[in-house]
Amino acid sequence: MADSMDKKYSNVPNLRFPEFSQEWKFCKLKSLTKIYDGTHQTPDYKDSGIKFVSVEDIKNLSDSTKFITPEAYFKEFKNKPEFGDILMTRIGDIGTPAIVNINEPLAYYVSLALIKPTGINNAFLKYCIESNSFQHELWRKTIHVAFPKKINKEEIGECSLWTTTEKEQEKIASLLSNIDERINTQNKIIEEIISLKNSIIQQIFSNRGLIPNTNKVSLNKILVPGSKTPVDTSQYKKITIKLNYGGIEFSNLEREMKDTRPFYVRKTGELIIGKQNYFNGSIAILDEKYDGTICSNAIMSFIFDKEVDPVFVFTAVSNRQFLKAKSFYANGTGQKELSEKDFLNFEIGLPNINIQKKIGKLIENLDKKLKVEKINLELLMQQKQYLLANLFI
Repeated sequence: MADSMDKKYSNVPNLRFPEFSQEWKFCKLKSLTKIYDGTHQTPDYKDSGIKFVSVEDIKNLSDSTKFITPEAYFKEFKNKPEFGDILMTRIGDIGTPAIVNINEPLAYYVSLALIKPTGINNAFLKYCIESNSFQHELWRKTIHVAFPKKINKEEIGECSLWTTTEKEQEKIASLLSNIDERINTQNKIIEEIISLKNSIIQQIFSNRGLIPNTNKVSLNKILVPGSKTPVDTSQYKKITIKLNYGGIEFSNLEREMKDTRPFYVRKTGELIIGKQNYFNGSIAILDEKYDGTICSNAIMSFIFDKEVDPVFVFTAVSNRQFLKAKSFYANGTGQKELSEKDFLNFEIGLPNINIQKKIGKLIENLDKKLKVEKINLELLMQQKQYLLANLFI
């Protein structure tokens, strides 16, 4: 692949395959496609029939579980999606495209635009829509004051783009399609690791966090209250929490904790009780739905009073049956709160330390593998974004 910056033409992308040198052509999307929108009627969903898709189905059209009757389909849809057409989001989410890859009738809502390519490679067009320049065109023509924001069907056709020969279109589309296939494979690898980890945890901790044939031990035999403030508030006023692949990441925790192997439990807030996160030998209980910032004084802090494996204990109290069995009460503000006493009175199955370490190591290895695969996915995403920014004008 060659860098085109030194070529005598200006109307070429930054990166090109070496066998191509001609300038690209400027045009409007409507000159290369026919554009339609979906039904404006609220669908009367059925248990079976013609598959119906909208914005939430754009990532995988075949996964839609909504259906309308064949009668409604033929009545309401004069222009029907065909294999190879493109559906693009235009209300709420703007500009996410998907190629129709199923050979069956498909109904679609007004929140999607149907784009039928007439003079352009469909896969090339799909990636052109994803490119920075075309996304900017969509952004300029989007009605941002509308709620939800939207772009009118006519304005989509007015968006400008640069195009090239059929052979170059095919080559660019093939390269990006291969990267997308690798991204999809990487996502499946991550999903399988998560599924495997959950299955192992389910089998080991089959009953409310208790390993069969092990002694029940109250958490108050393992944990003692530590510092009520899990971080030095002179340095960090808040803990920032960010979701990542269904998990939770903590920032502002770079400094070493004062307590040895601390165990943190979020104690207030109905939405943010019940999800644990193990970080640097520490544990916090939070909820996967929460994304934002919490004050440090809303967390209970504990340290381990005896030799136990931190990852094992974290996994034991992460078990969903364990979480469902914990008791909460409403404080003076009506907000649910997990009491320290109730939490410490809960029991887990605690085998000998060698078994704990083996289980903890297994879980830890899966987490490490998961982290590596997520990094690989991120690198693939960055590679695709770089190519989208440089293979198109």
